[in-house]
Amino acid sequence: TSPTNLLCCLQVYMTVVPLQARKLKAFTHALIQLENRIKKSLLSTHELVQAVYYASHLKAGLVAKKFMLVAIYQFNVENLKTLSNSDLGVLCVSLFRSSVAVEKLTILQFLAGRFKQEIDSLITEEPAIFVSFIKCFRISKYYEDDLINFIASKDLTSLLKLDIVARTHLGVYFSASKYGNTEFINAYLGSCIEDMNSKIINGETPRLKDIDNLLWSCSVYNTEHLNSKLRVSEVQKYIKDSLGLIKKDSNAQISLLLWLWMCSCRLEPEVVRYVTPECTKYITESKNFKAQSNLFLLLTCVHLESPGLLRPQIIGSRDKRLQPKFEPYLNKRPQLKTLLSELQKYSAFLRLENVRFNFIVPTLYIGSICAEFKGTSLSIELIDPAVCLTNSDQLNGRMILKLRLLQKMGIPYILIPGEDSYDMESLRKRLLEHPSLSYQGSQD
Repeated sequence: TSPTNLLCCLQVYMTVVPLQARKLKAFTHALIQLENRIKKSLLSTHELVQAVYYASHLKAGLVAKKFMLVAIYQFNVENLKTLSNSDLGVLCVSLFRSSVAVEKLTILQFLAGRFKQEIDSLITEEPAIFVSFIKCFRISKYYEDDLINFIASKDLTSLLKLDIVARTHLGVYFSASKYGNTEFINAYLGSCIEDMNSKIINGETPRLKDIDNLLWSCSVYNTEHLNSKLRVSEVQKYIKDSLGLIKKDSNAQISLLLWLWMCSCRLEPEVVRYVTPECTKYITESKNFKAQSNLFLLLTCVHLESPGLLRPQIIGSRDKRLQPKFEPYLNKRPQLKTLLSELQKYSAFLRLENVRFNFIVPTLYIGSICAEFKGTSLSIELIDPAVCLTNSDQLNGRMILKLRLLQKMGIPYILIPGEDSYDMESLRKRLLEHPSLSYQGSQD
C-alpha cells in the first residue's frame, strides 16, 4: 500500500469516527505500515507532517512515541524551510501531544528563528500556531536566553492580545525556564490572574486545566505580589466549587490544592475533604511519581503549617521513595559539595558539631548542610543556581517555601552565596552573631 493510500485511510478514520479512531486496530495497523514507509524515506515533507498529526492522536502511547521518533529523524532544516507556519504548528503540537522532544539542536534553532520572525503575526492572526511553537519548545526543554528574552521584550500589551489559554501556556514556558525577571513575571502572570478572575466574575467557566497551569506558574515564583492577587481573586472560590466535579481525578485535586498552598492560599476545609485515606492510598499505590511528589509535599506543608488538620494516618502515608541519593545530588551542586567538605574540615574552628548533608524538610528535596551549634540545630543553605531563578540571585518558589517551612520547624538557617571557596572566618562571625543561635563560652 502506498503512503498516499495509507494517509487517506487515516484521514477517513479521523473524519468518520474521530473520537474512536485511536481505539481501532486498523488505525494502529495503518500507522505501523506507514512507519515502515517512513523508514524507507518514501514520504514527502508535507506527508510526514500529516503522518505525525494522525499518530499524535494516540497520545503518548508506545506506538505513537516510536512512530514520532522515526518520523522526526526525517526532518532537517532544509525540508522544514518548505513548510508554512501552519504546517510547522501542526508538527509542533503533534510532538507535544505525544510527549516527544526534539533533540536536534539545529531543528530547534530553526523553529525558534521562524517563531521570532513571525511572532507579531502569530499573536494577532494565528494564536493557536503561536501556542503550538511554545508547546514544542517546552516539551523539548529549549530555554535559550535569546528566545525567552526576545519574547519578554515584546510590549506587554502585545502579549495580552493572546487569549487566556494561550497566555497561560506561555506563562508555563516562562516558569519552566525559571525566567529571572520577576518584574516582568509579576506583571505578566498578574495580568493572567486578573483576566481569569474577570472571566469567573462574568459567569464564564475556565477549564481547571488552564487554572492549574496558571497556579503552577505562580508557585514557581511564589512572589508576594502574585500571592496577594490570588488571595483576593475569585480563583480560590472557583476551585472550591469545582473540586467536587473532578472526584475521580485525585491527582488534579491534589495539584490544585498544593499550588494554592505554596502561594499562601490555604483551602483547609477542602484539604480535609479531599485528602482522604482513599485518596492517599490511590496515589501512593500508583506509578505516577509526579502525583506522589505533589501529595507528599502537600502533606508536609499541611503537617507543618496547619498541624492537626489531617489525621496522623494520612500524614504518615509519606515516605522517602522519591528522595534522591545523596552523592548524585551533591555532584549536581558542586559548590554545595565543596562547602560541605570545608565545613566538615573546619568544624572545630566554627564550633559546629555533626556536620552532615540531608534533606532537612521532608519530601521537599532541596539539600541542606545540617549541624549543631552549641546544642541548637542549624541549617546552612547554599544559594546557587539550583535554588535560584535563571541568571538571577532571586530564590525560586520552592526555596522560598523551604525557608518558610524551616521557620515552622523552628530550625534557624543561614544563607550562604555559592562560591568556589569560602571564608571560614566570616562564617564563624555570622554564626556568633546569628540572633537565633545561642553561644556560650570564649569567642576567640
